[in-house]
Amino acid sequence: MMRILADNSFVLLPQRHGERRGFSVVSHQFSVTSVSLCLSLLCHFNMFYPRKSASSAFYSKNQIASDLKFSYFQLNDWLTKEKMSPRTAQQLAQIRQKTRERILNCALELFAAKGFHGTSIEAIARKAGISKGLAYHYFSGKEKILEALMRQGIEAMDQLMSDAGQIEDPHQRIVVLIERTFAHTRQDEHFWRLYFSLLLQPEVWEDFHSLFADFFTRVVGDFEMLLQAAGAADPQSEAYLLAALFDGIALHFMIGRKDYPLETVKNALIRRYSRKNL
Repeated sequence: MMRILADNSFVLLPQRHGERRGFSVVSHQFSVTSVSLCLSLLCHFNMFYPRKSASSAFYSKNQIASDLKFSYFQLNDWLTKEKMSPRTAQQLAQIRQKTRERILNCALELFAAKGFHGTSIEAIARKAGISKGLAYHYFSGKEKILEALMRQGIEAMDQLMSDAGQIEDPHQRIVVLIERTFAHTRQDEHFWRLYFSLLLQPEVWEDFHSLFADFFTRVVGDFEMLLQAAGAADPQSEAYLLAALFDGIALHFMIGRKDYPLETVKNALIRRYSRKNL
C-alpha cells in the first residue's frame, strides 16, 4: 500500500496479505521515474520472496498486477487532488515547521532518556516517523539538533522573565516569577533532565558554555534589579542565591520525581522572598 507523507514523500508500506512479507521504499520527489522504480521494486520483491502459505509457492501474476494497480490508482488520486488544490506557500511553511518541531520534540525525549551519545539521527527519525534523509534535510547532525534544543530552552526562560517583568509591583513580580519557574520545571522535565546531564559531559557542554554563560549573566542581572526594587539589603548576593535555588530545586525534582514536594518547596521559596522577609 502506498502512503503519502506530510513532507510530500511517499512510502510503499509493508503489507500482510496472508503470510506475505512487505517492502518499503521512500522517495522525496514525485516523478514518473521514481514512481516506476518503486513499483518495479515492489513487483520484484513479490516475485522473489515466496509465500509461506501451503496453497501457493509464489504470488500469481494476477495478485502482483492487482497490488500494482491499487498502488498506482492511490497515487493517481492523490496527485489529482493536489493538482486541483495545491498547497499555498503558507501551508508548506506550516508543514515544514511542524516537521521541525516533531524532530526536536522526539530528539529531546531521546536525549533525556538515553543521553546525547546514546541517541542517533536514525533513532530520532524513526521516533518522528520520517526518513533519516529528511531529518538531515532539517539538521546537518544531532549536534545541530542539540543546539536548537538549548536555544529553544533559553528562549522559553527568557520569555518567562519577560512575562514576569510586565508586573509593576516587584513583590508580586517575584511571586509570579517563582510560580512560573516551578511550572516550567514541571512541564519541561525532558529539557531539565537533558540540561543537567550535559553539565556532566564536559566535551559536549563546552559547545554551549558561552551560550548559557551569557544567559546566566542576564538572569542574575535581572534578579538583582528586581530584588533591589523589592528592598533587599544585598540584592546582588540574593540574586545569585535565587538562581542557585532554582537550579538546585530543579535538580532535586529530577532526582525525586513524584516523591519530591515541589509545591511545598515553591511556597517556602515565596515566603523566603516575601515583602516581610526581604
